[in-house]
Amino acid sequence: MEWQAPAAGGGMTLINSGNTSLAGVDTLTISSIPGTYKHLYIVGIGIRTTNNYGGYIAIRLNGDTGGNYRSSRYQVVDNTIGGEASVSGFTTYWFAGEVNQSSAYNELNFFETSIPLYANTTQYKRAQTFASSKQGGNVFQNQVGSAFNSTSAISSITFLTTNVSMGNFAGDSAVYIYGVN
Repeated sequence: MEWQAPAAGGGMTLINSGNTSLAGVDTLTISSIPGTYKHLYIVGIGIRTTNNYGGYIAIRLNGDTGGNYRSSRYQVVDNTIGGEASVSGFTTYWFAGEVNQSSAYNELNFFETSIPLYANTTQYKRAQTFASSKQGGNVFQNQVGSAFNSTSAISSITFLTTNVSMGNFAGDSAVYIYGVN
C-alpha cells in the first residue's frame, strides 16, 4: 500500500473574515451565512464578561426565540462527572458554555460547536459543543448536545450572554465561524 494525497474538495473556509470580536457588546449577530457548505464549525476564544456575575454564553439561530431549542450536557469539574438532562431555561438559545468576568471565579471560556447539515431544509438541526473554563481553582469542561427544532437553513447566528447582570463581553472575546466541505 502506498501513501496517496487526499481527494480534493474538502477543507474549511472562514466565513466571518478574520474573527469577530465580542468585546463591548452583550449580543452579536453574524448574518448572511451562505448555504454553500456542508457543515458549520464555530470557535469561541477567550470569552469573558465585564461583570463578575454567573451566567452563560448562548447561541441563537436565525433570530428565533420561539422555544425551539433544547440542550443537554455532561460536565466534568476537575475529576467529578455531573450532568443535566436539560440545561434549565435554555429554550430560546443553545448553551455554549459558562462565562464570567476574568477573576478568581471564572477566567476564560473556550468553546467549539459543530453543526452538521446546517443548510438542509428538511431536517431539524443538531449540534455538539465542547466548552472549557476555569472557575476559581476548578477546571470546568462541558460536553453539550443541542437541538433546534426547525427545518430552516441557518443564515444567521447570534451570540449572547444569558444574564444582563453579566455586563458585556470583554477583552479578547472573539468568535470564528467556518464553513466545512
